[in-house]
Amino acid sequence: MKHITRDDINDREWDGCVKEALNGAVFATTWYLDIVCDNWEALVSEDYNILLPLPIKQRIFMRQVYCPHLVPYLGIINRKPISPMEAMQVLQAIPYQHLSIILSPYNKLPGNASRTFSYGLLDLIRDAKQLKKSFAPELKKAIEDYEAKNIVVIRDLTPTSYLAAIQSKPARKATYFATLLRLISFSQRYKTSAVYAAYDRYNQLMAGAFILRSHDRLSLIHGFDNDENKRGLKAIVYHVIKRSAGNNLTLEFPCYTRAVGQYFTRNRHLCRRYKKGLPKWISPLFQ
Repeated sequence: MKHITRDDINDREWDGCVKEALNGAVFATTWYLDIVCDNWEALVSEDYNILLPLPIKQRIFMRQVYCPHLVPYLGIINRKPISPMEAMQVLQAIPYQHLSIILSPYNKLPGNASRTFSYGLLDLIRDAKQLKKSFAPELKKAIEDYEAKNIVVIRDLTPTSYLAAIQSKPARKATYFATLLRLISFSQRYKTSAVYAAYDRYNQLMAGAFILRSHDRLSLIHGFDNDENKRGLKAIVYHVIKRSAGNNLTLEFPCYTRAVGQYFTRNRHLCRRYKKGLPKWISPLFQ
């Protein structure tokens, strides 16, 4: 494995591996990484069959490998299967002493994970009626409102309209909104995403959702809801399921399992956190 900077990465070879690998994910594509982090490097095999993106952040006295906002997991991307021991060897080749990254659910390492992150996923190969039978009771009100057209879901929000609806929310820096705007704008331009809006009976905006499509997966990356029970967001997800059911697709909730995904599916992917070098007093800054 060779350690290279962003300038030395062959975008075509890199994105080709991400596209062809079974464990490839949109979060590891060059365009996505270029948007969500100012500086990233990589470990790359000579034939570009094994990749490991390394987002880098400078923290006063040290450089650290981390998972940026809007990147639920990264990890090793490989065209051909590798063993857990080989995966560990790739991670041990990272040339930095301080790192905290969440690995792909497909990255298997020797031993047991001391800490894991899980997210929900729903296989959409069955029809909508069959899928609905396994939904949690907490979805009943949102689905009834959707079916009665008390909540109307449409795919119509522009990136700027979406950002205008969420920028009043507290606890987010301006850089976060700028990054989200670029992600939505870029992905819409290349028709790899959809932005949905839910309106109530008075035509008032209730909720919105940004969903990316990659590798036969639909991923709920970001959402907002003005209703404390998240009826609008639940209605959006139900709308997407109804229109996508019966296809070879998986709906994933890497960022919204606890808030929404848990009501639609009990299936989980487990991702392991790989961390080293960070003292206990500073590690919470990078979670």
